[in-house]
Amino acid sequence: QTNSVHRMHVADVPQLERLPGHLKENIAAEVFQPVIEIHPVVRNMLDMDLTCVSAICQESMSQQSVMPMHDVFSVGRECRAMYFVVGGEMAYVHGNNAPSRLAVGSWASELALFLVWEHQGLMR
Repeated sequence: QTNSVHRMHVADVPQLERLPGHLKENIAAEVFQPVIEIHPVVRNMLDMDLTCVSAICQESMSQQSVMPMHDVFSVGRECRAMYFVVGGEMAYVHGNNAPSRLAVGSWASELALFLVWEHQGLMR
């Protein structure tokens, strides 16, 4: 018996594409809103405009599973996304510093939301 975990992603269920738009939006909100509402900007957006957060869940979010010791990003690569840790933990290394641990509920690379950016460290 292995200790592997298989995380189901929305893309793993092609039948979801056949659903009406309003149902796909509801599913996206159910999947992604609990993940992103931990971020202070999103939490404030929820207080002002729930439809905006729902649109972010529908149009801007995706899921990615990463195997241990595989890079999520590395130094100098274009930063095109913000990352949320939803299972396990990640390690971020910047320069010669000791790795920082990112546990469930952590996020990284939020600067991608606001400006053109290159990664300054390595995350795996």
